[in-house]
Amino acid sequence: MKKFDINFCNKISNRKIYYGLSILKALLAFDVINTHCFNKNSTSNKAIIYLLKSTKLHVPSFIIMSFYFTHNILTNFDINKINKRFERLLIPYIGWPLILVIMSNFIHYFFKQYYQYPFKILIYQLILGDAPNIPLHFWFLFDLIITSILFLIIIKIMKHHYLFILELLMIFSYFLQYSKLNLKFYYYVNMKVSLGKENEFLPFAITGFFLFELNIIEKLQKYKIYTFIISLIILNYSFWLYLI
Repeated sequence: MKKFDINFCNKISNRKIYYGLSILKALLAFDVINTHCFNKNSTSNKAIIYLLKSTKLHVPSFIIMSFYFTHNILTNFDINKINKRFERLLIPYIGWPLILVIMSNFIHYFFKQYYQYPFKILIYQLILGDAPNIPLHFWFLFDLIITSILFLIIIKIMKHHYLFILELLMIFSYFLQYSKLNLKFYYYVNMKVSLGKENEFLPFAITGFFLFELNIIEKLQKYKIYTFIISLIILNYSFWLYLI
């Protein structure tokens, strides 16, 4: 039997839990489902329509939080934690397409239903994060993996200047995004869904890094009442602007 690690349990119990962010992640996860599944033509309620349009915030929020909380793992080059991070990303990224292809081919072969996926489609999905005719759009996981690798390379090479390089990368990403050059290039190489979104993904990931450097959570907690009031005013103001 494996020996009970009391030190590990102490580390877990001593971790700081941000309950506000935990609740936010649950709401954002609901927004993801709502965005993909809710029939927007089923209501004329302006408040609901506004909330549906504002749900585009869930992806940027998840990206910012992801790289905020992995800042120390990447900058300290903690190999054990880096390996665990990639393990958590790669298991669903590889596992779900594999399960889908195996089950689909099984059902197609024995029951003559559903799609038959050739093996090359699975390889295409794993390499590019999105394959034709496969109902799995794993661009978010794909970009998480690619961006994490990119950050590790930049931090390893530019140990004392990685923040400056990330700033330049953010500016360049915005340039490609708003000039729409990224769409033209990635459409040409047939990677507009996965790698094509990387230019939109990168600025939020870099923002998460910079917010950690500013210790933004501790500062917001220090002035949480003021932060809550200002946020509520901004939310209400944007809602009324939409209704006008």
